[in-house]
Amino acid sequence: MRALKAGALCCPFFYFLSMPSLSAQGVHRPNTAPSQAQHSFENTETGRKFYENFYDGLRMSLRPADLTLLTTSIILEQQDKWQGLSLPPTGLDLSLSSQLASSNHKQCFGSISPKYYPRMAATYRLAGVLLLDAFGGQDYSPSTYFKLFRFHQALLYNTVFTHLAKRNLSRARPDGSDEQSFFSGHTSTVFATSTFLYLELRDYFSNAAATGKLPLLSEQQWRLLSATALFGWASYVGYARVHDRKHYPTDVISGALSGALISYFVYPHQRRSPYSHSSKWQFHAGFDPMGAQMSISF
Repeated sequence: MRALKAGALCCPFFYFLSMPSLSAQGVHRPNTAPSQAQHSFENTETGRKFYENFYDGLRMSLRPADLTLLTTSIILEQQDKWQGLSLPPTGLDLSLSSQLASSNHKQCFGSISPKYYPRMAATYRLAGVLLLDAFGGQDYSPSTYFKLFRFHQALLYNTVFTHLAKRNLSRARPDGSDEQSFFSGHTSTVFATSTFLYLELRDYFSNAAATGKLPLLSEQQWRLLSATALFGWASYVGYARVHDRKHYPTDVISGALSGALISYFVYPHQRRSPYSHSSKWQFHAGFDPMGAQMSISF
């Protein structure tokens, strides 16, 4: 894993966005001698062309279900808006909206197009990896492309699920502009993006700590700092949608849960040692002559 640059230590979030990939298997450089006649798109250390790594990563990430979702998303984009099943706001929605909503009709910064954030975090990173792999002398492994493709798949899943909800559940927005209030697409998108980024950073900090290359702060402190930045921004976007009278609180909460869960289940989690403190929850039960024993570890 590469060491962090000194100029980027002040903010792990922006340093992360500036790097093409933070996967533990990001760059593989075996000790092989370069051949004498190398193609301009061929790495001089591994002998692999950049599009071979790209193709292998794409092949690793594709599943039959992804093609079905892609087709479904294209069809949904072409469909006319349907009223769907009626889902009126709750009394708590109306009460909280009246307290949080703006009365001057000025929009918050959090209501900007939800496309900018995932494009910067996923699409532009993928383009940067391709350029560096093809022209910059880097050699990003298929696993790097695999993780970036899974990022795009998480965003695709989120888009399809959000559009299905909007077209099948009818709820008028607080400002009365249309009947697609449930659930918030801005919020689901930003939470899907922040969750995937946080999981990448979590694994990066874990690997760096294991090799003794984590500077300044402990692993837990870096994780807390990144979570605060990522989910703080995501929460602000959710608040902005209520403030701007575009959604009710339950629209925002549902969107946040949907986006976060989709990214969590799509993300390729690292296998962790059962002896590490960050391993999965474990339940143990047994008996001895003194009676039953039970313990829970996590």
